[in-house]
Amino acid sequence: GLSGCYNYRELSDLAIMTAVAIDRVDDSFQLTIQVVNPKKQQDPSNANQPDFVVYTTKDKSLQKAFRKVVNMAPKRVYAAHLQLLVLSEKVATDYTDEIVDFFIREPEVRDEFQVLVAKGSEASDKLEVITPLTTLSSMDIFNTLDSNKKYLGSVSSVTFNDFMHAYLDPNTEMVLPVLEIVGDSEEGKKQENVETSISSANLKLASMAIFKDNKLVKILDEDDSINLNMLLGELNETIIQYECGEDKYAAFEIISSDSELEVDPEKNKAIFTITGHASVNEVQCALDLRKIEVGNKMREELNKTIKNALLDTINTIRNDYNTDVFGIKDSFYK
Repeated sequence: GLSGCYNYRELSDLAIMTAVAIDRVDDSFQLTIQVVNPKKQQDPSNANQPDFVVYTTKDKSLQKAFRKVVNMAPKRVYAAHLQLLVLSEKVATDYTDEIVDFFIREPEVRDEFQVLVAKGSEASDKLEVITPLTTLSSMDIFNTLDSNKKYLGSVSSVTFNDFMHAYLDPNTEMVLPVLEIVGDSEEGKKQENVETSISSANLKLASMAIFKDNKLVKILDEDDSINLNMLLGELNETIIQYECGEDKYAAFEIISSDSELEVDPEKNKAIFTITGHASVNEVQCALDLRKIEVGNKMREELNKTIKNALLDTINTIRNDYNTDVFGIKDSFYK
């Protein structure tokens, strides 16, 4: 009889790939693939084995570079559980066409993995750092991305599906979260990086990268990244502060935020309406918070601070980089 399982594979015969970093080296694509090392818990000889293995290949095409992993991996690399795709700045600037083309055509890979830009050093370095709180650096990046999005808002998650749709839509510009290494990247690759209370290298997610015509044009700083995410309606929580006296600050926790964009084609205007809730978390000035007028004054100052910051970010991005990452053109088109 016929069976629907003719091409099944035993889990023990597969190498589960969790992350891929892509660099451009010597006019070729360099792939760095992180694979889970499923150590046998009962075997003492495996105690000192790493929790993940990294394979690096290089070729003119992405397809050939991926295929060349079989030269090193004793098992077939399985890509259906891919969590992260990390692109170097060079790749994000000049080779997004090739990236989208390859992953759209790859049937085994789902399109819900996260896409990031590696700031500074090669993208491969980010996957080789041994992280203290999670055994896989890919899981550390994934968890940090999630917690930053929830509590600080300087990054937002962008899946390959989001990335692909922005790439294909002529009225939409892409944005991606940015990953960097703080500290000594070479020391971070050693086991000693997790054997002390202060690591030599840590992975950091704190900003967004903006694109124009599918090319990376700028990595924003943390404040502009928070403002961008607030404008895009991607902000959950963050901290906003303003100077309430000489070198004294009032800090507020934004506990909810919503953004609405309206356009007026006749007047050629775009209007962002930002709403939300905030709580007073810290006041270094001598203010009587029991007084209603004091609370009203603080709310006015907070609103003014937010408005000025958002306008600064809008003007910087539009005037300096001439890119519409805010979706204004798309709203006019619709």
